[in-house]
Amino acid sequence: MEENQKIVLNKKERINKIISSLSDDLQEREDVISIALLGSLIEESIFLYGPPGTGKSLIARRISNTFHNQKYFEYLMQKFSTPDEIFGQVSISELKKDNYKRLTEGFLPTATFAFLDEIWKSSPAILNTLLTILNERTFKNGNTIENCPLKIIISASNEVPPKNQGLEALYDRFLLRIPVFPIKNKKNFEMLLNSDKVKSKANIQNEYKISTNEVEKWKNEINDIKLSKETLNIIHILRTLLFEKAEALDIYVSDRRWKKIAFLLKASAFFCERQETNLSDLLLLKYCLWSTNENREEIDTLIENTIKENSYVFETNLAEFDREKENIEKEINKELYYTEDIYDTENIKGNEYFKTLSYDYYNNKEELFIDKKLIKTNKEFYPVDINGNELKNFKCSFKGTGSCEIKAIDYKWNYSHFYIRELFSPKILYYKGDKKRDVNKRLIISLNQSVVKLINDIEDMIKEVKLYKEKLKDEIDNPFIYKENTGILLNGINDLIGNLEIRKVDCEKIKGLIQ
Repeated sequence: MEENQKIVLNKKERINKIISSLSDDLQEREDVISIALLGSLIEESIFLYGPPGTGKSLIARRISNTFHNQKYFEYLMQKFSTPDEIFGQVSISELKKDNYKRLTEGFLPTATFAFLDEIWKSSPAILNTLLTILNERTFKNGNTIENCPLKIIISASNEVPPKNQGLEALYDRFLLRIPVFPIKNKKNFEMLLNSDKVKSKANIQNEYKISTNEVEKWKNEINDIKLSKETLNIIHILRTLLFEKAEALDIYVSDRRWKKIAFLLKASAFFCERQETNLSDLLLLKYCLWSTNENREEIDTLIENTIKENSYVFETNLAEFDREKENIEKEINKELYYTEDIYDTENIKGNEYFKTLSYDYYNNKEELFIDKKLIKTNKEFYPVDINGNELKNFKCSFKGTGSCEIKAIDYKWNYSHFYIRELFSPKILYYKGDKKRDVNKRLIISLNQSVVKLINDIEDMIKEVKLYKEKLKDEIDNPFIYKENTGILLNGINDLIGNLEIRKVDCEKIKGLIQ
């Protein structure tokens, strides 16, 4: 009967039922419970971070009720805690035989589910032994190495481990680091004040509870879940950013931790009945990468922004598309439009000159040729005649204005008197930006085809992302993700679609340049 009932509910429905039962009568704790439950389902160690009186021990006890046949161990650790209180008292009878052996039954070495409150307040001796248990699932009991059945451990504290105390390795074993803070919402706080005593044990129906065999079966099946290309891309980007910001953020994420994170993301997809991860699973990174209260919020923001800005991976390289668009636009402007003003000039000895008529000091009419290269200069210079010879009875200057001032010189007065003629403005035949005439028609057809291809490509990309968005909307409901955070995912996709549509408009404008 029990097995038949389990078949009716799929994994996601069953998880939602469990989370609902675990969260009963608790305010603002569903997100903490759901993430801690996920960690428990894959038997990963969990650290609940927050001040006293926020329900951390209650959450741990309730989650332990989710599993069949658990041997539960709980202890509030302090600096005066002794190994006897955690690992069991020394056997007097064995000690008489010169054998230092502990009576571990009912203590941590024989537990399958453990909750250790105020973990960092304990002594180094206890924490070092705990590290061995977590690493190897063994306990050295006198001359014997005993296997520890421990599957799930939840720890809690209102502080992270102090620096330079040799606790980094132990802290790294806690894959999930979940903040648990006081209730924020006024209505929820009033509900807490008016509520009866909260039950330690959750009322979970027996058919929803999880067996050890199921956990082992699921862990094997989770390995078959694929990491999507978006997941891998964002992990690569975040890993690089965290390397670059390691000193500033005081953060280090080991390869071992990344490996465990990948399995966590796969597990999230698995319990959501998916065959590969999606963006919603990536929000779990917010509970895996921070290490101190000082870097937690900044790393949260880093994760959110990275997901939002890299929400989709195209088969086509978008940067290459942008470069191609830019190159085609440059070619169109170069081949079909004047890129600078075209002046009416004459060629003298391979150089371009402006031609004008002027009068010398004695009113003699004379042709002057003014060097085009000097149009943007301020210096004075001599014009030349048709043969390129300097005419030193004139001086010219553009003065950076584009119009040339011509002065006639009176040699008889040793250049001391000048007659200033009106300004000469070179004639512009075609202005910069004017469309060229008689352009090769084959060139125009070729350029038009290139732009049409760009438009088709960007339309295909827009269609591709919109289909992905609809798929994501159908799959975005994730019991392990706080609902308010899922808006980040769709916002990133919407921003991407908006950027693609801007590119399409740009391509259509480029096409208009050819018409």
